[in-house]
Amino acid sequence: MPNRNPVIAVIDTGISMSISFLKDVVGNISFCIESNAIYMMDGNYDAIGHGTKVTSCIKQYCPQAKIFIVNIYQDSLATSSELLLEALKYLLTVEVDMINISLSVNSEENITEINNVLKQLYGQGKIIFAAVKNGLGSSFPAESPYCIGVLGRKDIPIGQFRIDNTQTIQIITSVLPEQVETLQGRRILFGGNSKATACTTGRCASIMIEKGRMNMETVCQELLNEFGR
Repeated sequence: MPNRNPVIAVIDTGISMSISFLKDVVGNISFCIESNAIYMMDGNYDAIGHGTKVTSCIKQYCPQAKIFIVNIYQDSLATSSELLLEALKYLLTVEVDMINISLSVNSEENITEINNVLKQLYGQGKIIFAAVKNGLGSSFPAESPYCIGVLGRKDIPIGQFRIDNTQTIQIITSVLPEQVETLQGRRILFGGNSKATACTTGRCASIMIEKGRMNMETVCQELLNEFGR
C-alpha cells in the first residue's frame, strides 16, 4: 500500500488563488499585528508572490504533496520574529509532516522562544527546513539544531544535493533559478536560498512517499544514500 501524501506547512507570504494546484491546499491562514496585538484570520491571498513561488517549487519536486499555508506577511516583504514565533506555535496544533521556512531572523529578538518551539515541533516528528539568508553562510533558524539548514550554491547542478549531517547547515543544493508559478498564473524564474530550500523540502517529501514516515535524521540519511556526500 502506498504511503499517504505528506502535508507541508509553508510559512511565507501566502499563496495565489490562481495557482494550478489550489485543490491541494488543505489549510490557509494568516497572522498579522495590529495595535500591538496578534490576530489570526483566513489567509486567502498573496500580495507579494514569494510564498506562491516557494510553494510552486515544492510541488514541482513533489506533485503529490498537500500544502498548509501560513502567511506572516502583509503587503511588503517584511515580517517580524514575533509573527514567526506565533506561526510556529500554531503548527504545534496542526497535523503536518514538514515545515518550510524560506526566511531568516535578522535580530536576537525572540530567538530563544523560537528555538524552544522548534524543539517541540522536532519532538513531534515534524521535519523543518529553513533557508540560510542569501549572501551568508549561516543564519537563524537554519542553524538551529532542530532544523535542516539549506544553503544554495551556483556550482551545484539543479536537482543535485550535498549532505553532511555533521554540519550546522546540513544540505547544500543549487541556487540556480528554476521556472515556477507566480501571481496571476504567470511563470517566472526563481532562484536563491528560498528556492533551494523549497527544492529540498519537495525532494524529501517525495522520499517520504517512497519510504514512509521519517524524522529529520532519517530523511537526511536517505538523501545521503541517494546523492552521496
